[in-house]
Amino acid sequence: FRAKQQPVLVQISEVGTATMLHPNGIVVPVYQLEKKTGIQIGSRAIYPTMRNYYSDTHQQLLALPFSVSTAVLFYNKSLFKKAGLDVAHPPRTWPQVVAVSRQLKRVGVSCGFTTTWPSWTQIENFLAIHNLLYANKQNGFEGASTKIEFDHPLLNMHLSKLADWQHQGIFKYGGREDDATALFTAKQCAMLIQSSGSYIDLNKLMSNTVGVSRLPYWPQVKGAPYNSIIGGSAIWVLTGHSQSQYKGAATFLKFLLKPGIQAQWQQRSGYMSVTLAGNQLSEQHGFYKRNPGARVAIQEINSKPETDASRGIRLGYMPQIRQNNNDAIEAILVNQSDIIKILALAIRQDDNLLKRFQFN
Repeated sequence: FRAKQQPVLVQISEVGTATMLHPNGIVVPVYQLEKKTGIQIGSRAIYPTMRNYYSDTHQQLLALPFSVSTAVLFYNKSLFKKAGLDVAHPPRTWPQVVAVSRQLKRVGVSCGFTTTWPSWTQIENFLAIHNLLYANKQNGFEGASTKIEFDHPLLNMHLSKLADWQHQGIFKYGGREDDATALFTAKQCAMLIQSSGSYIDLNKLMSNTVGVSRLPYWPQVKGAPYNSIIGGSAIWVLTGHSQSQYKGAATFLKFLLKPGIQAQWQQRSGYMSVTLAGNQLSEQHGFYKRNPGARVAIQEINSKPETDASRGIRLGYMPQIRQNNNDAIEAILVNQSDIIKILALAIRQDDNLLKRFQFN
């Protein structure tokens, strides 16, 4: 952008949202693109939970959600059957995950569950489904956050349990990104927390033996589980281009929202349709009959009215913050007795990044 070589459109992961909005003048918000070109792309057809994540405080759309996913629990139906477990009723709570894992270990499965992207799944989504804020200013949606607020007793307890479960062989750590997927596909672990966008590929790779369930939650939390938060990416329009290029951009975004295109994208990629009409068309095509687990992600992000905690997280330097939090998770798994000190250090480091972002 600074070299004046920016494209008209760019696809950016959800953790880059705050960066795209800071400083002003980099993007043409979608709602302004519609006014500028007179082309209505049909953004009101987008699911509210997806639209709200990429909207401003006046509910005006800033970017077009496209490759949308969330975190879910995958499980190996064959291993569940081997352990005498009911594949139609996977575990829903963390105590149930532990009980199921112990039963799986009794029949020779080396670990009950693993997780990819631990900061995303075990901190960010964990807080959302328990309706706990991650940072001040409504997780960054009401202005640039200045303070991390995830020092919650429930999270401390959960991360401590994660270390306990690792020592017991119930949980196996598989790395900071998606390397843990190999523990699941190799049948070392019977359950995997991973992006819902992986479902189609996982199910093909594992000969249609993959079941899908919502993220586990702690049952003592009143009202849980709340909605999980979306991941994936969105398409942004950048400044510095001609009116004819903007008309082309608006026409393209409108094309992407057509029900047939959304259904095709959903069925081939594994990501969610961002519109109800696309979802309904996939239903008519028999997609959910062939892939019943694909329903779970849509249900998980839409099950309850949105809260400040479940809307999502919009922080500057979010990729760097995730690395700090991954450091903390790994340290806790090695030495859970220092959990308070470890999390306090991560929060201080995260706060410093938030302050730097404000003055960048």
